[in-house]
Amino acid sequence: MTAIGVLFLFLKELEENNLYKESERKVKKMSKIKQFMSMILTLAVFFSYSIPAMAADTIETQTNDPLGTITIAVEKFTLGEGYYVEPIEIPYYSGDTGITVLNRFLDSGNIVWKSNYLVGIIGAQAGEVNVPDCISKMESHTDFGEAPTTATALAEGLTYPNRLSEKDYSPMSGWMYSVDNDFPGYGLDGYTPSDGDVFRLQFTLWGYGADLGQDFQGGMTPINETDKTELTRLLGEINSSPNKSQYLKDAQFKALYDQANGIMENLEATNKQVQNIYDQLKAGIPAVTESVSCTYQTQIENVGWQAVKSNGETSGTFGESLRLEGIKINIDAPGKDLGVEYQTHVENLGWQGFKGNGDLSGTEGKCLRLEGIQIRLTGTDADKYDIYYRVHAQDYGWLDWAKNGASAGTEGFGLRLEGIEVKVVQKDAAAPGKTNRPFVTGNIHLNYQTHVENIGWQELKKDGAMSGTSGKSLRLEGIKINVDNAGYDVGISYQTHIQDIGWQEFRTNGVMSGTEGESKRLEGIRISLTGADADLCDIYYQVHAENIGWMGWAKNGASAGTEGFGYRLEGIRIVVVPKDAAAPGSSESAFVSNN
Repeated sequence: MTAIGVLFLFLKELEENNLYKESERKVKKMSKIKQFMSMILTLAVFFSYSIPAMAADTIETQTNDPLGTITIAVEKFTLGEGYYVEPIEIPYYSGDTGITVLNRFLDSGNIVWKSNYLVGIIGAQAGEVNVPDCISKMESHTDFGEAPTTATALAEGLTYPNRLSEKDYSPMSGWMYSVDNDFPGYGLDGYTPSDGDVFRLQFTLWGYGADLGQDFQGGMTPINETDKTELTRLLGEINSSPNKSQYLKDAQFKALYDQANGIMENLEATNKQVQNIYDQLKAGIPAVTESVSCTYQTQIENVGWQAVKSNGETSGTFGESLRLEGIKINIDAPGKDLGVEYQTHVENLGWQGFKGNGDLSGTEGKCLRLEGIQIRLTGTDADKYDIYYRVHAQDYGWLDWAKNGASAGTEGFGLRLEGIEVKVVQKDAAAPGKTNRPFVTGNIHLNYQTHVENIGWQELKKDGAMSGTSGKSLRLEGIKINVDNAGYDVGISYQTHIQDIGWQEFRTNGVMSGTEGESKRLEGIRISLTGADADLCDIYYQVHAENIGWMGWAKNGASAGTEGFGYRLEGIRIVVVPKDAAAPGSSESAFVSNN
């Protein structure tokens, strides 16, 4: 893209967002057209070398097999906050651009785009800003004043509290990217990954990249132009290795690893310092016994048995809406007593029994979808390894990694599995990725009943239906709650705030909380799930309170209702949802206290 083309895009963005109307709080108003044109010409030259990440709304286009890998890192060194994402190797696919890579790697829901522009990253803000001295000593800017210090950056603050965005902490800040230490003269949509690329997404605080070593004609003098490509690549190899946890048990190597990360974060590190730590770190990688190999093969709708995959490769499809119908898994571990067994949750059948060492789990020729899977290692050497696996599920996409017999996928929703990845690592090695939500169940349900003034115990209600009354001015006096846990280790605990008593101790699994025959109103309630499998779900509850009506939804042990007002509860709704699913409604004003 030419400098003129880039300038046109930038000016269009300025027009759309009124960025040329400088904030009285941040930037003093320019008095001469000449000053404005000078700034634009400077930016034109700058953006001909490096423009902020531009992104259109795109749909990821991928083949089933990656074309290669790149090393990716997300850095906040200019804020003194280190990495947001440490260097790691990730695959790329046919049709990928910088946009699709970032959308997939960071999750498109965590990236804020506006008019094809990467505005910010949700969750990247840490609020622990410590601006390096070398930035604070940079030259001032005609329009934006002195270079930021920690104090001025914190005073400037975040535009939005839940993300790190352009113009946070400084009017010249934003996200930029480099590939092999080069800041391309085009946006992310113009970047096509190549095998071995080192892709660094970096937050610039001052000088439109001068603090990152980016030198552009007419701009500020860069702090340092040290090339950290090879050190980043080496750290990515280490971080991606299944043996990383084993490496870091070596005290000498751990010290070198920490020193390398410190050199990466040091904006003034010299080429000699970078090369020295690279050489020492590479030479210091400890020898580790090779991991065992895991192979697997899936039966796919309209495809049949796919070729065997291994060690974290994707078996199945995603983006093609094709169900998995069967799977076979094997462990190759010469000289070791190590095997594998697995069971699948099958449409209309539920959980089948465990199969082992290459036997079919699922069905063949019956057109029944797999919905979930459990995999575990067997043999006397099983305690030396962990087996991780994750699945691509209909409507959810890639779920997180499950481990050592835990469930992965879904049940109770009628959703097909479309792809799977399996990996065996050394015992207690780092997980291949996130482990927060590998499985989603819709089979856990609630029933509850309330004791109501002048009525007594009402019939059981369940799954969000109202128990109690509305519009009749009748108090709730007691409540019993039970969970239908579908065989999972999930129970329930609840506590009520009672007239003249306050918060009563917790009751569990159908035992009454409140009073009976004492004419005392319930005023508030707290409800939590208990048990080893409680993290499969969230519990939400909402109360109808005197003089207020329906209040917001409380969650997972938070208080609902009132205290200190003498207001009765009149009705309640309770529902269990899959972990991290959306609330049933607004959660504002779920509880009001006058104490």
